[in-house]
Amino acid sequence: MSLRIQRAAMSAVQYRRLTSSFTPRSYSELIMPTSGQEPAHYFSGAHSFSIGQQSNHVGDTHMSFSAPRSPISCVGLQELLDPLQDASHIRNRKLSPPDSNCIPGTRHEFLQDVTRWVDSSLLFRNCHILWIYGCVGCGKSAIAQALADSFAERGRLAASFFFFRGAGGRSRSKKFARTVASQMALAIPSTAPFIEAALKAHIGILANCNLASQFQLLVYSPLKAALGWIKSVVKGPFIIIIDGLDECEDREEISAFIDHMVNFFDKNRNFPLRFIISSRVEEHIRTHLEHTRQVRLLSLADSTTSEDVYSITRAAFTEALKHDRALLSCGDWPTPVELEKLATHIDGSFVFLKTVLNLVFETRKDGSDPRKRLADALEPDHGLDDLYTRTLLRSQHLPHFSDIISTIALLKEPLPISALAALLGIEIFEVLQVLVNLHAIIQVPGDNSFTPVTLFHTSLRDFILDESRSGPLHVTLYHIQRLSQRCFELAVDAENLDPDGSEPAISYALTYCPIHWQAFLDAQTSKERPLEFSLQLLVAQTHPLKSTSAHKFLTILDNVVSMYTAIDHSALAEATRTTPTGAYDLIIALGFPSYRSGAVWAICESLNGMVKERTPSTLKELSKSWQRTRAHISGLPSSYHSYHTLMAVQGSNYLVQATSSSQNGGSSALRTVLGVPRQDRYIFTYMLLGWARHLTLAVQYDPAFPFESLEEPIEMTTTDVLSGFPMGFQGWKNKIVLQAFASNVNSAVLVVQSKLPEGVTIPTGDWGWVPNGIPARPDWGCTKNPVSILELLGGLVQLLHCVEKTCLHVGMSACPLDTFLRSE
Repeated sequence: MSLRIQRAAMSAVQYRRLTSSFTPRSYSELIMPTSGQEPAHYFSGAHSFSIGQQSNHVGDTHMSFSAPRSPISCVGLQELLDPLQDASHIRNRKLSPPDSNCIPGTRHEFLQDVTRWVDSSLLFRNCHILWIYGCVGCGKSAIAQALADSFAERGRLAASFFFFRGAGGRSRSKKFARTVASQMALAIPSTAPFIEAALKAHIGILANCNLASQFQLLVYSPLKAALGWIKSVVKGPFIIIIDGLDECEDREEISAFIDHMVNFFDKNRNFPLRFIISSRVEEHIRTHLEHTRQVRLLSLADSTTSEDVYSITRAAFTEALKHDRALLSCGDWPTPVELEKLATHIDGSFVFLKTVLNLVFETRKDGSDPRKRLADALEPDHGLDDLYTRTLLRSQHLPHFSDIISTIALLKEPLPISALAALLGIEIFEVLQVLVNLHAIIQVPGDNSFTPVTLFHTSLRDFILDESRSGPLHVTLYHIQRLSQRCFELAVDAENLDPDGSEPAISYALTYCPIHWQAFLDAQTSKERPLEFSLQLLVAQTHPLKSTSAHKFLTILDNVVSMYTAIDHSALAEATRTTPTGAYDLIIALGFPSYRSGAVWAICESLNGMVKERTPSTLKELSKSWQRTRAHISGLPSSYHSYHTLMAVQGSNYLVQATSSSQNGGSSALRTVLGVPRQDRYIFTYMLLGWARHLTLAVQYDPAFPFESLEEPIEMTTTDVLSGFPMGFQGWKNKIVLQAFASNVNSAVLVVQSKLPEGVTIPTGDWGWVPNGIPARPDWGCTKNPVSILELLGGLVQLLHCVEKTCLHVGMSACPLDTFLRSE
């Protein structure tokens, strides 16, 4: 019995099981297999073709049916399809880029990996789609070309299509499906009659059908009808290779095509066809390929080793030297050391490598030696200046060129394209049209919203920042100021301080606005800047803003600067030893909780940079400088009489906390709160150290101070977790802290008592504090609730007695504070 008969002798049950996902009841199901729709009558309207006889034997069953045989010649079908002639792997790559291919002997492991995947059996339901992704210039097109050549030699390539932006039909989807079908008809002749029949049955398929439907009618269904299943299992699936899918401008069509392709393979898991797609990571591709079992993801960057880069670099020079007898006679050039340097230089970007090779081997009128040009290019300082200049000049004429390039160089961390556009206040396409010509020196991501724009080499940043090297291309004071202004503008409009927010540009502005502001100040010609000059520059940041935003910013600026100068920064430093945001948190919590926190943050950090040593004298000078600057700003509302009053009244709420766990149902006053956000804890500590000072200055200098508030009760708020004195009372071991605390409390007692009506005094004596909790860190409770500001001041007097060891606790053998300090 012949092998053919043996294969045919399998049982009908085995045959049906093997082909259950591949053998439809009618060809109409092949053409439109979507459930819930009326089956299309495939031959409806078709004419002028005949069906030849074909016999198949399966076991004892004889099936006789006809296969379509088209009277139209192959040339006629090609004329009907009208495919692109320059889209396949056999195009003239010099005329129809990309002109890329793997240099012999390179990328061997990567190509072998892909080949193994292609050859893996369909019977085990392996995925049908391979997505090779990576940044511009990492070798995707070279890989696609090499794979297409390889599978074409093996008779497995059904079609290949190389998209290319700005190349007419190869940048659109209109002729994508018909070109693939045309190549498939030539590679697999048995599909041609079915393609022809589809064209006749669906007259408007090429003009009116979407891309997904065209692939269904012209590619999937004809291949499904033409191939014998057993033959395809033995030979392996056919391959369609698509390169540069991200360069197709019809994004919605491409997304729908991917969804349809994935859905088709989900329903036809053993279908003898696989796709290899290479592209950058763009959202309309990534989101449709990433989360399906039908797709294998393969990062070209992750699969490229340093040995690959070195081998490709060496092979590129070997190929280039073949055409230069003079250089061939130079012997061992370039040296292994130079090759290693260059491989490190290009950092996996073969576009960058090609650009460097062009720089080295180009013919110049000055007759300079290519060996010297390579040596110059490898210099860490100025070696690539000529390359950078000529590349950047390609986009210099475009709108916003200098803003975009300067911003990329000035950024403290790289941003995606959309964030760059938002930061500069321009359109995304305006950023893209500048960057698209700079692929050789800048890594331009395939997506707009996620992957950041980065430099191939840090020397580009040095070049742009150095006027002596880049000339008219360099970053100017204008660019530094503009970036600072844009950060301030975004910070003013930011709803809240969220460095991990969803908008990268706002998050960047909130984080780095003070740094760019300080960079702008440092770039001024005057190295000894008076504070008033710096404040005027800060006010000038509002000039590009809209009138409403400018007024809002100036109002916030007025209040923040005034409150900033009122803060006791030595006490704040003691309270927030490890927290750099103390002034910001204090101003938001005590003064202006309704303000947009981004603007407050930006101003506070800018003031921190302007006033390095925040001593009483420098803060006084800052206050005077602001009053002089403020006098020239129209439209500002009247400021508070005293920000000390604001901080004394509001701060009293942070000194009073209540607990449900205190002994005798009492309350807790003058105690840290561990169950609240960290900033509340150190605001409490700051108030413990500095509240008496604010109360003193408010009572002494604010003619509008509300004296009636001194005796008003303050209701304590309930908190579940309360324990330990603030800072573990370690601050009391510091003589300077202790002296400042004592001075503030004693001054407050003298000033407040002098302003009180006759017969009203500050409460004195023991508060009735009792220890509560573990001995090493006792809780403290005050049996009185509520308490007034006067009683708080009396409590501070009692605490001062405890600190100075002059207290007399009723019914206790020793002061628990003293015991606590000694236990520490």
